[in-house]
Amino acid sequence: MQKIGYIALDILPKNNAAAVRNSFFIDTLIENNYNVTVFSSISNKHYKTINSFFQLGSNKDSNFIRLIKELIVGIDLFFQIVFSKKQDTYIISSPPFFTIILTFFAAYIKNKNNIILDIRDIYPEVLFENKVLNKHSFIGKFLKKITLFMYKNSKKIIGVTKGLNQLILNHGIDPQKVFLITNGYDENIFKPSNEKFTDFSLIFHGTLGKFQNIQLLKELIEYCEKYKKDLKFIVIGKGSQEHLIKNLKCNNLKYYEKVPYSEITNIISKCHIGLSFRTDDTIGTTALPVKVFEYIGTALPIIVTPPSEIGEIIERYKIGIQTNNNITEVINAIDIIKNDYPSYIEHLLHVKKEFSRQVQSQKLLDII
Repeated sequence: MQKIGYIALDILPKNNAAAVRNSFFIDTLIENNYNVTVFSSISNKHYKTINSFFQLGSNKDSNFIRLIKELIVGIDLFFQIVFSKKQDTYIISSPPFFTIILTFFAAYIKNKNNIILDIRDIYPEVLFENKVLNKHSFIGKFLKKITLFMYKNSKKIIGVTKGLNQLILNHGIDPQKVFLITNGYDENIFKPSNEKFTDFSLIFHGTLGKFQNIQLLKELIEYCEKYKKDLKFIVIGKGSQEHLIKNLKCNNLKYYEKVPYSEITNIISKCHIGLSFRTDDTIGTTALPVKVFEYIGTALPIIVTPPSEIGEIIERYKIGIQTNNNITEVINAIDIIKNDYPSYIEHLLHVKKEFSRQVQSQKLLDII
């Protein structure tokens, strides 16, 4: 039985996109008779885990505090990996970036010939985009060299989007060792519903953070409060920009800070359109947000901004519309979908199966 060391800071029951992706991969490996040891900061009674004694920072912590906590967890897991039994293969889920650097070198010490990287965000470019670091600084250049070392010394690399994979290939990495496994939805949880809210309802759920265009969402809700009174909005999520929604005094809005992952489908499936607004940058245009796949699973037509890889997908399958981060274009997209709603639903019901996590996770077995 092949032994897999799966290094992932986020796993279920933590409720975020990374935790769901990692847990599906781990479950798929276990179901196919791999002996999996999970190195994490989270305990899960269903897995054989070796945990850090420390926790990562939250989105509400300052960048400095988050960095310190990442380093502490990374150092802890470094020694946990080094002093544990050698695994036949190490699979490392990134980010968090600084923790992953440390755990990568631990895995490299144990088995440098069989490391698989699963990349969900492109670092250190994310730090450059957010002006946390200058890419021309000594630290910026140093982190780029470390990243290149990890890419070159990984046996295989899995990216979550084609755009992200292209950024990896731009580092001169052999295309033969770069693979794609997109995100998806859990078909056991996210299902269509014949029961809909009486009012035509639009939903945005997920992190209300710096890579999401929460300002556009706020403006849309305020505009519709005045001029599109037949539209209602549901927003679920927390993050650094949650105050933009939390402090709105609009009668057309219901805001939930948190809904359990297993229950969120009861709300989403009763809505009519799913929204995914992201920022106009490399991260925004190459992301495949998990919320979009969950909208697909519940058969909701989708509006995404800005034009992007995920936007091209939903338009290709005729299950949604991509627009610029412009409120007039978003309103127009809403009207188009409303006027041809049965057609969008028909296409969604036809194609949604292939976007499930159950289908996507099986690809990991071929890669290993």
